[in-house]
Amino acid sequence: MEPNKKVDQLLQDLKSGKFKKVISEGEKLLKKYQDKGYLFNICGLAHQRLKHIEISIVYFKKAINLEPQNLGHKNNLANSFISINQFKEAEDIFKEILLIDPDNTPALVNYARLKNILLDFKNSINLYQKALKFVKNDLGIWLNLSSVYQSLGEFKEAKDILKKILEINPNYIPAHISISKINNYSENTSNFKEMINFIIFQFNFLI
Repeated sequence: MEPNKKVDQLLQDLKSGKFKKVISEGEKLLKKYQDKGYLFNICGLAHQRLKHIEISIVYFKKAINLEPQNLGHKNNLANSFISINQFKEAEDIFKEILLIDPDNTPALVNYARLKNILLDFKNSINLYQKALKFVKNDLGIWLNLSSVYQSLGEFKEAKDILKKILEINPNYIPAHISISKINNYSENTSNFKEMINFIIFQFNFLI
C-alpha cells in the first residue's frame, strides 16, 4: 500500500518549513519503501533547505537512480550543485533537462539564475524571457529578470519590468523597493557627474 497520506503530510510540512520533522518522518518511511524515489527527493529537499547540501546531493542522486525519468529530481540536484559552486555539474544537468523538455519552466528559471551568477547576463535574460512565456504572471521571475537588467546597467528596461509587476500586483513590495533603489542610484549618479563637471570647470578656471 502506498503511503499517500503520510507523503501528503511530508509535503505539507516541507511547505511549512518543518524540515527536521520531514527528515525524521521521511527516514521512517524509507525503511519501509526504499524503492520510492520521491521519498528520497522529499528528504533531499528538506536537507537542502537546512543547508545540508552534500547530504541533499546524496538523496537526490538516489532519487534519480530510482526514477531516472523524473526531471524534477534532476533539477533539485542541479540547485544543490549551484549552492556549493559546482557550476559545471549544474549546467550539464540543466542542459540535459532542456534537451528532453525545452519548455521545462523550473529548469529554465534555475538555469537563468546560474547564468546570472556566471555573469552571462544576456543568456540569463533569454532564459527568463522564455520561462515567462509559460508563467506570465510569476512576479518572482519578472523581479529576477529586472535584477539582471540592473546588473547590465540597463536601468530603463529594469524599471519598465518593475512597473509591469506593479500593474499585476500594485502591493508587491519587492518591486517598490527595487524601483526606489534604481531612483536613488540614478540620483546619486547624476549628482556625481555634476560634481565631476564642477571640479573640471574649477580646474580649467584656475589654469
